[in-house]
Amino acid sequence: LLGISSLFLIYTIVQHFWGIDVIRGRFLENFGRFYRVTGPYGGAMTFGGVYYIIASLALGLYLGGKKSKPSNNKFYLGYLILALVALIFSYTRSIWFGGCLAILLLSIFIRKIKIERIIIGLLLIAVLIVAFFPSVVDRFYALLKPGLPSRLTRFTLLETAWNMIKDNPFIGTGAGGWVRNFSAYFENGYYNVKCHPHNDYLNILVEVGVLGFIIYISMFLFVLRRIIRVIKKKDYIYRGIAVGAFLGIVGIMIAGLFECYFVDDEVEALLFFVMSMGIVASERKLFTSPYILENLKGEKGKREGILIVRTDSVGDLLLTAPIAEVLKKKGGKIHNLKIDFLASRYASPVIKANPYIDEVHLYRGFWCTVKLMRKYQMVIFAHPTLPLALAGFIAGAPYRLGTGWRLYSLLYNIRWWEHRKRNKYHEMEYNLHLLTPVLGRTPTVDKLK
Repeated sequence: LLGISSLFLIYTIVQHFWGIDVIRGRFLENFGRFYRVTGPYGGAMTFGGVYYIIASLALGLYLGGKKSKPSNNKFYLGYLILALVALIFSYTRSIWFGGCLAILLLSIFIRKIKIERIIIGLLLIAVLIVAFFPSVVDRFYALLKPGLPSRLTRFTLLETAWNMIKDNPFIGTGAGGWVRNFSAYFENGYYNVKCHPHNDYLNILVEVGVLGFIIYISMFLFVLRRIIRVIKKKDYIYRGIAVGAFLGIVGIMIAGLFECYFVDDEVEALLFFVMSMGIVASERKLFTSPYILENLKGEKGKREGILIVRTDSVGDLLLTAPIAEVLKKKGGKIHNLKIDFLASRYASPVIKANPYIDEVHLYRGFWCTVKLMRKYQMVIFAHPTLPLALAGFIAGAPYRLGTGWRLYSLLYNIRWWEHRKRNKYHEMEYNLHLLTPVLGRTPTVDKLK
């Protein structure tokens, strides 16, 4: 995404000086001696919305990339400089305002993000651009002119939208209601745009009413709440994605006060894509070391812990037992972690005396296994079979760790990708390797008693 879009950013900056959209074969709107860029899109607003969201993601990855390769950080920084120049040349004031305020909110409310140097650097670049391109300043000061046509348009559109909302306050006028009912609610005045009210929130109220508005906005607030939780944790890549999603969502929401970005297909599609990335980051963080063991804290009146499943032969069960020792040493002292085994009746006696295992359960059939797994926060499938994997899925165990090389591995939400068919390691080592996604490192045999 960043690689391909960076090429279009260069093309967009060239548009500012050349004044021709080669892709669409047209001349661009002139601003003084220069031109308003549209990039590969049909309008400057669409370009501003799309590339602001992509630039937000790049900024998030840069801020969360302390452990990433230096070459990646240089690429993110270079992309941000290109994006800043192109967004300024789009003369899209709503994006300017939304982006600045989103970065300010990030720095104020989430103190762990050290963004001050980035803000200073971007401001210096912006000042240099303004100094060499007075048309940017003219675009900004145009907001202060009382008789400007665009200002008159927005005031009259506001009155028209308010009239529609008053007549249909709860359920709105339906999809496309603004265009369909525009003539009936026409307010005398100047209109150069009639396709939307130049305000996302007014447009939502017109089409779906107060009830739909509450549901729609609640969706954004729900996602932001989850994203902020990730940002406050020290998990660099997912934190970077969350920061980018926060800036993209908040910036577009603020810009939506002055323009309809939610009805722009390109902007809306990318916005929901970034929102989904934020949700994935919030979920993925829970399945990343060292957060798994930190979340396995017992609750009063509820038995929780880890269930290790090995229901086959005596030898395989014996070679799986060291998993309990590693987990006890890692999490037992901190969280009083309970570690149990599920084993077959004939093999279970070989591990009953193991000091690192709290309880050994006997396999008694599918539904008894489902009932048992409901008591645990994590189930480790050392012996993968479809019935056992399905039992864990139906039981709804929050963490289900197993191999990633089975068709039914989709039933696990933590997967370890290692083949055993080449026999590179001892069976006990393969079993210990299964803990790598939980511990963040690969356990070794030499540290066991």
